[in-house]
Amino acid sequence: MLNPSAQSEPPLIAHLIYRLDFGGLENGLVNIINHMPEQAARHCIVCLTDFNPLYAKRLTRQGVKIFCLHKKEGKDWLVWRRLYRLLKQLKPILLHTRNLPALEGQLVGWLLKIPVRIHSEHGRGSTDLYGDNKKYQCLRRLVSFFVHRYIVLSHELMMYLCDKVGINRNRITLIHNGVDSERYQPIDAPVHVDDLPFSPDKHFIIGMVGRMDISKAPMDLVQAFKVLKQRYPNKPLKLCLIGQGDEQAICQAFLAEHNLIADAWLPGVRQDVPALLQNFDVLVLPSLVEGLPNIVLEAMSCAKPVVATAVCGTPELVQHGETGYLVQPKQPEQLAASIGFYLDAPEKLALHGAQGRALVLEYFTLTKMINNYHKFYQEQLACAVLQAS
Repeated sequence: MLNPSAQSEPPLIAHLIYRLDFGGLENGLVNIINHMPEQAARHCIVCLTDFNPLYAKRLTRQGVKIFCLHKKEGKDWLVWRRLYRLLKQLKPILLHTRNLPALEGQLVGWLLKIPVRIHSEHGRGSTDLYGDNKKYQCLRRLVSFFVHRYIVLSHELMMYLCDKVGINRNRITLIHNGVDSERYQPIDAPVHVDDLPFSPDKHFIIGMVGRMDISKAPMDLVQAFKVLKQRYPNKPLKLCLIGQGDEQAICQAFLAEHNLIADAWLPGVRQDVPALLQNFDVLVLPSLVEGLPNIVLEAMSCAKPVVATAVCGTPELVQHGETGYLVQPKQPEQLAASIGFYLDAPEKLALHGAQGRALVLEYFTLTKMINNYHKFYQEQLACAVLQAS
C-alpha cells in the first residue's frame, strides 16, 4: 500500500477536526489544502460534528470531500465507531488530528493500522487556559502511545507537551502559522467598506476580530474602550468588534448602558476582514488563551500595530515596543494604557506597523508555512515507506 510505484494516485491525508467553521485552526487547514502541491497528496476533512457551508466555500482545491460524523453533545462513544467505519472505507495513508476534541481519533487510526498518525496542538480552550488541567494532561499522555509525531504552532505549546504531558522533544515539530502577505498588505488608502459606520479619515478606529466568547475576552476591550473615552474626551474614538458568540450581546448591553453604543460597531462574522483591517488604526486581541493567532499575523502583514495579551504564542509574534504592545490578561486598564500610547504618539502607528510587516515577511509568510508542512508530510510518508519495505 505504501509503495509509490504501485500507487495510481497520490496518498490520501485525512484531517480530523471538531467542526469546519470560522476560526484560526480551520483557516490554517484550508490554506494547507488549497496551496499544497496537488501531486504530493490528496486530502479529505472529517468533522466530528458538522461544518459551516459558507466557510467550506474557502476550499478552492477540487476533489476535497468533507465528511460529518454528527457527534452529539457530551459523551458520544458511538462517534468513534462511525469514524472507524469511515476511515476503514477511505484507507488514508496519513491521519492528522487537531486539538484535544479530535485526539481520541488516534486510537481509531492505531486500530486500523494507518501508517502515519500525526496530532497537532493549536491552542487550549477556556476550560484549560493555563494547561493545568490534570485530566487533559493524562488523556494526552495516554493517547501519546498511538501518535507517531506532533506538530505545535508555538514554543509555548511545545513546552506544554514536553513539561506537563511528558512528550519527548524529538517527536515534536514546530511549524508557525503563515499569512498570505499579498492578500494582507499595506495600502496607501483604506479600502471602502459600504456598511462601516466610521471613517478612517475622521476617526481613530480600534478593532478586534475573533470569536465573541469568554476565551477571547472581548469585554476587557469594551471596558478599556470606556476608560479611553473618559481619558480622551476630545479624540474621535470608535470601536469595531468583528465576530459572533455569546459575549456579543453582553458587550452590546454594556456599551448601551454607558452610552457608547453609537461609538461601536458589532456586525458579527464578516467575509471582508482584509478590507476591515485596512480601516483599523490598531488591532487589539485581549484573549485569555491563544495558539498562534492568525489575526495578529494578518494585522501585522497589513502594517497595523497590535495590542495583545501576553498569552501562549502571542509574544512570539508581537514584539513589545516594536510592533505593538503586550499586556497581561484580564487587565482592561493596561489595554487602555497601551492603546493610549498611540493616541499620545500617533507617529508610532506607522513605525510599529512597518516593523510588524517586516517581521511577517521574514518569518511568517504563507509560503514558508506551506513549504514546512509539505516537507513534514513528505518526510513522514517516506519513513512509513521505509518501515513497510
